[in-house]
Amino acid sequence: PTPPDAALVLEALARGYMLAERWADARKGCEMWRALEPNHPWPWHWEGLIAERMIQPETAAAAHARALELDPNDPAVRLAVARVALDRRGAADARPHLEWVLARAPDDAEALLGLA
Repeated sequence: PTPPDAALVLEALARGYMLAERWADARKGCEMWRALEPNHPWPWHWEGLIAERMIQPETAAAAHARALELDPNDPAVRLAVARVALDRRGAADARPHLEWVLARAPDDAEALLGLA
């Protein structure tokens, strides 16, 4: 049986590994967390952040896209989707996400820069 706080422990481990820039360990933590909570958006989003750091744009795009499906109202996820799209030369794909963020936070520096 899985301990009731296992997901919280895996979240903490993944976060700690990300802060320490231990990307492979962070990824493993996210994978294990997703196995327990496949519909939680954060391990998907964090997997995308890890993939961005590891210069894996396809993996980053897929992970952020799944996080967006699970929580379309998370500005951090929207910005990540837009950032990866811009990195892949997809300004048209990034625009609606950047505009969504700016409609809610008009002074968001990342969204303003992305639209520029």
